[in-house]
Parts: sequence; structure tokens; C-alpha cells
Amino acid sequence: MKKKNTQILDFSKIKKENMGEKEGQQPDKKINRNSPCPCGSGKKYKKCCLPKYEKAIKQTREDSAIKNEQDKAEMERQEIISKAFALIREGDYKKAVFVATTSITGYKSDDRFFDIMFFAYLGLRDYKSAIKLTEERFDVAVQEKSFFIENNCHRNQKVDPNAFCFFYKPDNWLKKKWMAVKSSEYLEMKNNDNNEFAFQLVEELKKANDMELFPQQQQEGYKKRRDALADAVEKLKEMGDTALPQFMELSIDVNWASLFIPELLSACDLKTSVEYFMEIALFGNPFITEESLKSLEKMGDSIVEIINDFIFMHDEYAVIKTPILAVLGNIGSDRAFSILEKVLEHKEDVLVNDAGWILGKVGRKASLPLIKKADDRLNGAHKLTWAIEQLS
Repeated sequence: MKKKNTQILDFSKIKKENMGEKEGQQPDKKINRNSPCPCGSGKKYKKCCLPKYEKAIKQTREDSAIKNEQDKAEMERQEIISKAFALIREGDYKKAVFVATTSITGYKSDDRFFDIMFFAYLGLRDYKSAIKLTEERFDVAVQEKSFFIENNCHRNQKVDPNAFCFFYKPDNWLKKKWMAVKSSEYLEMKNNDNNEFAFQLVEELKKANDMELFPQQQQEGYKKRRDALADAVEKLKEMGDTALPQFMELSIDVNWASLFIPELLSACDLKTSVEYFMEIALFGNPFITEESLKSLEKMGDSIVEIINDFIFMHDEYAVIKTPILAVLGNIGSDRAFSILEKVLEHKEDVLVNDAGWILGKVGRKASLPLIKKADDRLNGAHKLTWAIEQLS
């Protein structure tokens, strides 16, 4: 957005100049238009500083009116968004899609409404529409980012500097596409499984989403639900890998039942649990991501080769895998560090930058030559430059 003329908008400064205010001297209450200007120019006030004063007053009023309109519009958007996400939490996905679709007409530059549609499509198990949406919004995000870098504003702001926009970063939509693709795979896995007992136990866990049964929120809400549904959780854990095709579907929805996933995965075979922990860690659900990464770190050096394979798979999604690199840094073994050094040669700059930064943070001096080489290749990436300074 274009910067406004701060000289004109500095109301207090102009007022002091125009009113003849000096340090230790009170300004006159009123200056006649035809009086000599207090600035000492010798001109009449109306021919000198008064127009600046009046222009400042007008600009201030216009800015205030614009801000009031923007605040009012944002409150209206927030109200619609809150109601739509409430519908998703309640499982009324069709109505949520309707609300988002009808609202998008007036808010095409607000990705939050497209986000509502995304999660509603997941709830409806309409993965084709969810994936298509993420691909379309990813393209828009890339274009907007490029335009902003070149013009210091978004495209709609080029026409109207006061135009509202709320665009997600490209990586955000890529993360959502990953979630939709994996969710589709989990549903197919469930549909091909005939473990009726596991199915019934998972249905029992879905009672956690009943707000009338469990009105509690946050940590208390989780504890109440975990205690009440302990029998189903423990039986699924005893079944291990055989129950996985049924319970992984819980990770698709943003609800209370999905919070049991990390605990259930921990009871599975090591390789299986590591692979699925890494997959869901990239979904963006704060609780599941944090618990998944913690679980991976606890497994230690024994899993670094599995992590290595995951990092160098699915190149399309490379930029969203940075949380997995942090796991290697926290494991802190020589094998973990060697994988981070290998990542320094990755074609995706974001991964290279983060790998170098992690190696610098842990003080891995042996990696310095490789970090310098990567830094030269990227022409001085800021995280790599920092790592070099730390290790030199």
C-alpha cells in the first residue's frame, strides 16, 4: 500500500506551527484568517499555513472514516467466519460450504472463506474438491506473493489502496493439499479393512465430539474425554497395527476425537508409527503436530533412517517438511547430523536454509565447510550466513 505523506498527516506538528506554539508558550486560542501567519513568513495566515492545517484536518477525518468502515467490515467477516467454523465443529458441513460459497462472492480476497470450504470438503469426504481447491488457491498465493514482492501491494490494492485482502502463503495451501491427499488414502485404507471390532471402538471414541456429553474445553476437556473413553482407547492400543486402518480416519477432522491419534500411533510398530507421525505432523493441527514431533524425538537415533527416506520422498511437498528437520536436530546423533548435512544439497532452498540453521544452532563445527558451500550456492542465504558466523 502506498505510504501517505507523513508531513501532511503530522497533525500535532502542523497545529503547533500554525498556532504559533513555542516551548514554554501557550498558543493563541484562535487566529484570524487575515492575521499575519505565526510562522513568521510575513504572509497572511490564510495564504500561508492555514491551508496545510485544513488539509490535515480533512485527511484525518477521511482516514478515520475509512478505518471505521474497514473495522466494521472486518467485524462482519469475523462473525461469518466464526459461525462457519462452528458449523464445521458441529458436523454441519453442507451448511458450512453454503455459507462460505455465498460469502466468497463479496470476499474473493479473503482466504479464510476458502479455508472454511476446504475443511467442509474434508468433513464431507469430498477429497477431489478439497484437492482442487488447494491447487487453485496455491496458484493464487504464488501469483499474489510475486506481485507483492514487485509492487509492495496486492493486486486489488493496486486499483484501490484501501482494499482489504487476507491471503495465505503458498506453503499453507500446500500443507492443506498434503492433508487432503493423505486423508483420501486413510479413508481408502479404512474402506478396504473389515475389522468390525476396531470400527466399533473408533465409533465409541467419536463420542468425544459430543459437546452436550462433554462441554469442558482445553486441557480439562481432553482429560474428561480421555478418562471417560479410556476403555476404548486401551483396547485400540492393544490391537496395535491391526486397528490403524480404522482409527487413522480420526486425524482427518479438526475435533476432539482426533486428539487420541498420537497415543494410538505410539502403540503401533516402530516403522509404522514413525511414518504416520511424520505424515500427520505436517497437517497443521497444533496439538497433533506437537505430540507427533515429541513422540518422534523420544524414539531417538533408531528412526533417523526412516526420517531420511521421508525427507527425500514427495519432492512436491519438500517445503513443508521443515518440522521434521527439527526432530533430527533434537535427536542430536551423528547419524541425524549427517542427514542434515545431506539436506544442505537439497534442491529446495527452504530445507537447505533450515538444515544449516539447525546445524549452526547445535554447534556442529564439522558441518561448517558444507554450510559454506551451500551458502555460496544460494548467494548468501540469511540462515546459512548466521550459522557460519556461529560456527566460525
